[in-house]
Amino acid sequence: MKVKCDCPAGRFGNFCKHKFGFLRGNESWLYDEYDENAHENLEKIHEWVQGSGCLDLIIEGSKLQRVIDEAENNMKSFRKKLAASMKTGLPGPG
Repeated sequence: MKVKCDCPAGRFGNFCKHKFGFLRGNESWLYDEYDENAHENLEKIHEWVQGSGCLDLIIEGSKLQRVIDEAENNMKSFRKKLAASMKTGLPGPG
């Protein structure tokens, strides 16, 4: 089973906020209100997702992305500090 979205990110196959919201149980914008079976079908899909472990993987990926983001921010800060110390010059030996 695939979850698709036609938002700009989803059209390129990226994981978007709509897919994440759906996997977490928010289906409010995902179906046509005139389709009598849409809500029932989405409930079945949501049950499948909950039993598949997919949501756990998404949560794990989100946590890892936060670690990466923090590391990138730390590296930017480090580079600024290093550049600032290089401007003032390094103390000579002795």
